[in-house]
Amino acid sequence: MAERAALESALRGLGSQSAEERASAVRALLPFGGSEPHREELRGVLPGVLGDGAPRVRRLGMVLASGVLGTEELLPLATRFVQDPDGGVRLEAVGVLGELGLPEVRGALAAALEDDDAEVRFEAACGMAGLRHPAGLEVLVEALDVAAWRFRALGCLGLLGDARALPAVQVLARKFFLAAFDRTQAMGVALKLGDGAAARHLFERSRKRWGPDRAYALELLGELKPDGAYARLVEVLSDTKDKCRGAAARALGRHGGDGVGERLLALFRDGALPESLRLDAAEGLVLLGDPRWREQLSGAVDALPGAEAQQELKALLEEAA
Repeated sequence: MAERAALESALRGLGSQSAEERASAVRALLPFGGSEPHREELRGVLPGVLGDGAPRVRRLGMVLASGVLGTEELLPLATRFVQDPDGGVRLEAVGVLGELGLPEVRGALAAALEDDDAEVRFEAACGMAGLRHPAGLEVLVEALDVAAWRFRALGCLGLLGDARALPAVQVLARKFFLAAFDRTQAMGVALKLGDGAAARHLFERSRKRWGPDRAYALELLGELKPDGAYARLVEVLSDTKDKCRGAAARALGRHGGDGVGERLLALFRDGALPESLRLDAAEGLVLLGDPRWREQLSGAVDALPGAEAQQELKALLEEAA
């Protein structure tokens, strides 16, 4: 009853004369978008919301649409709103297209790369990177100068793996004033793009016991597999006093290698260890990509004493299936 009352209150709010109240009403409807019983009702109000004269209402309408429409309907809708007169609405539409990750969105994203709004161009470049298309490379390189976009831009450049970005990434990585996470990610991307010397930074950060980016450096060592990474990760995993054992477990799952599965399974089965570490070991086993380790985990869900941990492991296994 309370849920229905909240839904009806929000629906009534869509008829308000106040744009702010209409925006608040759409925002209140968003949590209902994933609920099958309410989906048809919400689909019915979408045309009015998306046709609203207030940009902030239309922008929230795009978010609502992404929750209630299937891909076949969402794709042409978001493509149309890439031409909206408001930059915020265009930004949301481009983000929806990027999330779809379909080859069919390439044309709309390419057009958005020429948008007057820098944030829209950046969002389009990220969407293109998700498609492994280099059309937005220059936009991503330019975004390295914007602190708020830098981390995501680096991630997208890493996805592209285009060595043309290496000089700009190297310059950024060696800037004197740079956040620890940004520098470590920049070094990781530089390593991925062919700068073997960048691995030294990752090893150094993996030894900084109180470094905020230490766990991230370990994960990158596992993902990028420079020489010596396996030994370093095993060293951390074997140190019972090391607070980054979980990160090392996940990293070893990404790295792979002889005996990794057995190590991680033994860690998972150790009932004396915290559930969080055992779940990290389980994630590492899943990351190995070998069905036999997933089978071992599937038969041992009840080995975790906490219901929440059991549910987390089930979700992990379902996602990997």
